[in-house]
Amino acid sequence: MAHKTILLTGFLFIVGTLSAQNFSLGIRAGYTLSNVAVKKPKGLIVDEFDEPYKTLSSLHAGIDARISLSERFAIVSGLQYARKGYKSEIPQPNGLATSATNELHYLNLPVVADVRLWKGLSLQGGIEAGSLLSAYIKSAKVKTDTKSFYEDFDFGLVAGFEYRFNDALFIGLRHIFGISSIQQLEITDSNGASPGLASSYNSATQISAGYRYIFGE
Repeated sequence: MAHKTILLTGFLFIVGTLSAQNFSLGIRAGYTLSNVAVKKPKGLIVDEFDEPYKTLSSLHAGIDARISLSERFAIVSGLQYARKGYKSEIPQPNGLATSATNELHYLNLPVVADVRLWKGLSLQGGIEAGSLLSAYIKSAKVKTDTKSFYEDFDFGLVAGFEYRFNDALFIGLRHIFGISSIQQLEITDSNGASPGLASSYNSATQISAGYRYIFGE
């Protein structure tokens, strides 16, 4: 609950502090492709751990604000719900594997710098903080709560582009590179020895469209 309060307070502070300037407020929604990147201990050789996770597709939606600081420079922020996670295979006693969906539901606060390159096209880069709302693993019509296995807070770097057709309508493409670990697992070899911890990080690509209403003109 504390993380969600911090995100909301941060967003209101950004909008409230700069609201005297030319800014726009609206909605953003779109398609998300997410996965996890895994960092293994050095020298670890575990076949099943080397199997790639599969991409999970989902949706994201939220409030979006853009504060124009000059003709070419702006700050874009917002509060956004996004489902992240990945798909995997769970080995069964009969030697077969069952498909599983690992869902991580977040409330995110992205804050990015927006630099106009040409006409309505701009380059964006910044950060994103997230609070984990819930987490589940779904397999064979069974849904299991896994929130306690993940970190409550997520943090990543954001890079992407946005194109504004006019002062209100826009489309955007972003990639979020997770830099804070969302989960750590202790791995043991066949002798029961542990070479260290394996850490996983969120990785997500978002394709968005939205509408902003302009204030301050």
